[in-house]
Amino acid sequence: MERVAVIMGKMHSGGKKNLVMEYYRHIDRSQIQFDFICDADSNAIPKEEIESLGGHVYIVPPYR
Repeated sequence: MERVAVIMGKMHSGGKKNLVMEYYRHIDRSQIQFDFICDADSNAIPKEEIESLGGHVYIVPPYR
């Protein structure tokens, strides 16, 4: 199985988050897994869903 780091930056409700999550819900997760790297000031990280699908969420300080 391969792991992919998805660097999201700020994860807010809307386009980018919805698109990446749709891909993640529908890929073959026995072949590939996503790990999300998100800024600490994000307001819409679906952490429970990501972890239930086998991924990890890493919270980092926002880039300045």
